[in-house]
Parts: sequence; structure tokens; C-alpha cells
Amino acid sequence: MKKVYILTVTAGAGHLRAADALKKAFVFLHQEWDIKLINVLDYTNPWFKKFYANSYLNVVNQVPEFWGLLYGRMDDKKVVEKMASVQHLFNKINAIRFIKYLKKYPPDVAICTHFLPAEILSSRKTKHKISFPWVCVVTDYEAHMFWIYPNADLYIAATEHTKFQLERNGIPAKKILPAGIPIDPVFSQEKSKNILVKKLGIRKKLKTILVMSGGFGAGPVEDMVKQLQKVNFPLQIMIVTGRNKQLEDKLKSTNFKKPTKIFGFVDNVDEFLSVTDLLVSKPGGLTTSEALAKGVPMVMFNPTPGQEERNSDYLLVHGAGIRVNKIDDIGFRVEALLREKGRLNLMKSNALQVGKPLSAINSAKEIIKRLL
Repeated sequence: MKKVYILTVTAGAGHLRAADALKKAFVFLHQEWDIKLINVLDYTNPWFKKFYANSYLNVVNQVPEFWGLLYGRMDDKKVVEKMASVQHLFNKINAIRFIKYLKKYPPDVAICTHFLPAEILSSRKTKHKISFPWVCVVTDYEAHMFWIYPNADLYIAATEHTKFQLERNGIPAKKILPAGIPIDPVFSQEKSKNILVKKLGIRKKLKTILVMSGGFGAGPVEDMVKQLQKVNFPLQIMIVTGRNKQLEDKLKSTNFKKPTKIFGFVDNVDEFLSVTDLLVSKPGGLTTSEALAKGVPMVMFNPTPGQEERNSDYLLVHGAGIRVNKIDDIGFRVEALLREKGRLNLMKSNALQVGKPLSAINSAKEIIKRLL
């Protein structure tokens, strides 16, 4: 029986979702194997776990411009090389328990969907202290220097362009598989739209706008919905508020002009996207990949400087999304798209063309073929 470790970190939901997608893919292919999803932070001290998990989200949400500057600065090979020894020492001290676990229970292969476990495995392999192969999964559409570890045995990349960036930074082409960011295999399944419309309680013949609130905060979501209510075109709106119960309750108590359904945390995003014409969301790597897999164009509101901006560039280049920087413009831009039926259909086609609904399954198959 093979033992597969999928290593991640709970710093942003995307890394965890990619890890979960890969676990589902491996279970589908080999249910008899021992497949573990491991949050590396669970093996660090409580202070480090809290600091690491919260620091990124706090910076991105409170001072996004600073994050953008830091992200750009850290995407410089010389800067990364100067900081490498300090970063390695810091991570080594806080990863002692995790390293001991790997020594005691080594896997047949380890797969990293976050750069923290990738850095830990890379440093151990450099010193010949691990013998098992490991895989690095880049969970955004550009390969930041955070992700560059030449001794990884295999890379899973979002696109050919991501592969090019990895090659440019010294990763051999033969090690890179542009299979796409791993998303839940359920996104590859076709489901009856008639059944889903009834299940979600929406109208079949109206254009549907889906607002995913993750990353926006309560205020912007309320303002977005106000602007969408002003659109002079027949439409309906679905809003997913996630774990923000306060926002969910407030929106549910609001009287809307247009048909509007409010949902809290959902675990069937694939079904929502299957009945959606336009997605209003932040362009995180996983959300973007899920939308493309379902052929849903995105309205990207004010992407966070850094990886979200670069993800948005990918959608813009391929004609699968538009970017809106001011809330007051959202209604106008959405109405324009809905009225240009040919353009909206083209954007849907473009999204489907670059979407990779089987990314997790194909990645798992290739890992098995090459490394197990």
C-alpha cells in the first residue's frame, strides 16, 4: 500500500482547497492507499501557527498596497537568495516536530500545495536527509520566487506560461507538468441545469450573477449588491457570504428590487457556477480555476496587489474576464456585458477553452506514473 502525504498550510483557503482536491483525486484512483492531508502548521509551536496563519490575511486585508510591494520585492532572485538562510533557519526551528514526523513515518511521495512545506522538504533534500520524492504545486497563475525549489522531483503548474516562468528560474522543463491548478474533480461533472435551478430556488430564464464574498469584507459586498440592483436588464443575483454570518443575516433582512438569494457557507460551488452567467469575485487562484472549468466569465473587483493582480492578467489576456476597480462602475460594466450577448458568449467560450476541470485527476495520474 502506497503512502501519499499532501502537505499544506492554512494561510488563505486556496492552498487547502488544492490539497483537498488532490486528496479526492488520489482516493478516486486508489482508494486502498494511505492518503493523508497534513497541515504543516499543526506540527509547529502554537505561536508560530497563529502568526503564520494570520499574518498573511491581516496584511492583505488591512494594508494590501504594502503586500503588493512586498510581493514584488520578494519576486527578485537576488533578494530571495539574501534572505534564504534566515528563512531556512526560521522555518527549521519551527518545523522540528514535522521533520521528526517525516523521519518516523516517511511517505512514498509528498505533495506540497504551499511553499512552506516545499521549503522544508527542499532544504532536507539538499542535505540528503529525505529519500522520498516530492512535488511542488503552484496554486496561482504566475510562478513567484516563493515557489522556486530546483530539487523538487515534479512541478504542477497552472499554464504553459507558468511553466515558462519556472523554466526561466532554473526548473528543468521535464520536471514541469502544466496540468492546471488542482480543483475538486466534481467540477468536471455535468449536472442538469433544470434540477439545479430548482434546488437553488432561482429562475431558469433570467441571467444569473453570482457574488462570492470571500476576501471582500462586508461593506464592499453590500455596495456591490446595491449597484447590481440598479442594472437596467432582467437578472437575478445569488450571493454567497461564506462564514460571515453577520453579513448573511443583514442581507437576508434587506428588501431587494431584483430577485436575490442569499447563501451562507456552501460546499457545492460547482452547482452554483453551473447556473451562473457572470461571477463577481476576487481572482484567487482556486476561484479563478473553478470558474474557468465551468465556463463562467469573471468580473474581478479591485484585485489585491500581488498574486490576484497577476491572476487577473491571465483572465484579461484570454478574454475570460473584466476588471473593475470602482464599486460604482460594477453595475454599468455588468449591464454592458449582459446586453452584448455575442461578447458574453465569447467570454464563456474563452473560459471553457482555458479551463482545466480534470486538473486534480490528471495531476494525480502523472504523479503516480512518474514517481510511484
